[in-house]
Amino acid sequence: MSEWTLQFSFSFRNLLKQRGVLGVTLLLTTLLISMLMLANRLDQFADTWFGLLHSQMILLVLLTPILFNAVWSGRVKPFEFKTILYRLRRPETYFLSHILSVWLVLGGSVVVFDSAFWLLYAQGTDPILWAGAMLQIGLTVGFVTALTAFFSLLLRRTIYSLLPMLMYLFVSLSFIPNPMYALWFSPDLIEQAAAEPKWIAARAILLVWILLLLIISAVWFRRRVIRR
Repeated sequence: MSEWTLQFSFSFRNLLKQRGVLGVTLLLTTLLISMLMLANRLDQFADTWFGLLHSQMILLVLLTPILFNAVWSGRVKPFEFKTILYRLRRPETYFLSHILSVWLVLGGSVVVFDSAFWLLYAQGTDPILWAGAMLQIGLTVGFVTALTAFFSLLLRRTIYSLLPMLMYLFVSLSFIPNPMYALWFSPDLIEQAAAEPKWIAARAILLVWILLLLIISAVWFRRRVIRR
């Protein structure tokens, strides 16, 4: 098996072992939010759907640093360097695997849950809303995870990344209407983001930001490990 495969498998299994943090994160962003939306008994499913999506994304932004902190504290521990990183030809695979595993588990779980929610309650609603929402979830979770990892290297503590993420979220909700730069956006713009092709295409620019953040983080992590 390649280093990538081994490290991703290790990171994935390590994340699944964090049952408490992972369970609370998924519970808050799926079941409890959906029950709250259904309890409001909004007249149209689309209103419930957009309310669910908006609430989920805000919680995901705030909970991702906490979940990421469970698998990466922000510093290389002595045992990690001696038993794992020292043996790797490309030590950055260790760090990138943590990012990708959190992205996959968190984003994938929400996508699966929301798809089931859609099948149960949509009742003939335009499927473009579902497709747009799934894209928003995948891109936003990936962007938030990559940004959290970047701040963890910058601040040397993953949990500290919660503060800049909170500030960025507030600024995005209040002052940044552009989907290319906002971490998330105000409730008034959610329908556009999920249904209008121009907004969806603009939001897809997050793939560029994600790749850029991953490259910067990989180089930064490698240099930090090599210096050690």
